[in-house]
Amino acid sequence: MDRYGIRLRFTAPPDETQLERLRATFPHLAELAPATLRERLSEQSVVVLRGLFSRDEGDAVVLQLANVGLDAEPFGNDYGLPYLRRELPAPDATWESAETALEVVFRPSFTPEVIVRLWTHDARDRLQLSSYNALVYHEHFGAPHWQNEDLYPRRERKIRKRRRGRSLWEDLPLDPPPARELPSEESANVPSLALFEAAERIPNVPRRLGIDGMLIDVELRRGERHETRELWSPRASDAPEAFDLLRRIHALAWLRLTKRESRRRLEELHSWLDLGAPVERLGGVPPVVRMWGVLTMREAEAIHAVLGELTPTGGVLDLSDVNSISGEALELFVDAASRLQIVARPSVRALLGRRAGIPSTQLHESRAEAIAAVTA
Repeated sequence: MDRYGIRLRFTAPPDETQLERLRATFPHLAELAPATLRERLSEQSVVVLRGLFSRDEGDAVVLQLANVGLDAEPFGNDYGLPYLRRELPAPDATWESAETALEVVFRPSFTPEVIVRLWTHDARDRLQLSSYNALVYHEHFGAPHWQNEDLYPRRERKIRKRRRGRSLWEDLPLDPPPARELPSEESANVPSLALFEAAERIPNVPRRLGIDGMLIDVELRRGERHETRELWSPRASDAPEAFDLLRRIHALAWLRLTKRESRRRLEELHSWLDLGAPVERLGGVPPVVRMWGVLTMREAEAIHAVLGELTPTGGVLDLSDVNSISGEALELFVDAASRLQIVARPSVRALLGRRAGIPSTQLHESRAEAIAAVTA
């Protein structure tokens, strides 16, 4: 028999009555003191309790929770396009009435899902990027928040995991905790650049899935005609038509969308789509160059080039959106000239100081601080 879980959604910390109901319904929650449980629930917008009930039992539990004002629903294995379309911000009303529309749903293995939509309305083309600042599959389906060691908050789990790792990463300062999971959306007028026609040229290919990659669903709507394609991590070498379409969509969104969350999602897709080194040259005086993601020896050539640009006369390397740097890649920073100033999160600053020997006077919390150090 299928077992159903309960998905709870919180917009505010639970009150005493709600805590009492939760602790009575879920025995493992009763293991925590009410104040501790309230604090930890307040850190989550969605809490998943998996595989606990039959469907009828789940419906009864949801009714009990609703009676004390809790937003809950039973769930099975309903993750997929309909669920993502429901959860992520919808486009405006002109999307549904558009005669020509293109939807691309990106489902990476380890970063948030993204929906990009392009449609024509009143002779103008619109583009929308819709996402959530956490992986929906993990947050709404895959994360047993209150089972086993996942009972601990994110920051505690990070410390526990780090202590089991290599000594290089032990005792690093904690980065600021992630923001509460929230949806984000941005739209803009754009030139379609014949992207609808490019979508029509994508051939049907046999279904292919993997573990570490990205599933991409492409749906083109022209009047009553709907065409769909399912792709797995397309590359220029094995799926040139699909890769070219996705590259052009990404470039268009990169050019027109400016919100911080939109840029984060595009940076993540940049890596998944293998669109080149994660480098953005911002110019200015002193010159500023950004890098993002996870830096490994795969980015060695780009790191060498950036350091060569910035170190002769002084410049700023903004690594504030770099999550980590591999041990080998850290060695590339050892010879960084003294005039190079680096912006990074606390854990990355610690790694650069510890492994690359970069003085703390060259490591900064903000770009403004780094620029001031160059011009001093």
